[in-house]
Amino acid sequence: ARLRGVKYFTWENEAKVYPQDEGKHPTLGTPHKKFTNYAFDKYEFARIVRKMVKYVKEHAAYRSAKRMKYSTTNSIPALEAEQRHTKTTKDEF
Repeated sequence: ARLRGVKYFTWENEAKVYPQDEGKHPTLGTPHKKFTNYAFDKYEFARIVRKMVKYVKEHAAYRSAKRMKYSTTNSIPALEAEQRHTKTTKDEF
């Protein structure tokens, strides 16, 4: 994530993460945290997810993209094109 310039979130309180065992590397047999299952405090997990959501919603690129998507000026050309195709002439009545 950091190499791509994306913010990385992780556990802030290791006491709220509970490893199943010490975990062992599959080929080397040495202890490694990556190779085990974990249980975790659901409230701490939800707090971190909320923190991520807040970060994204406050990010300038997200806010700009959202403005572009939902701006009224952005949807006007599509609306005008739709109206052109649905206009009736005197001959159609």
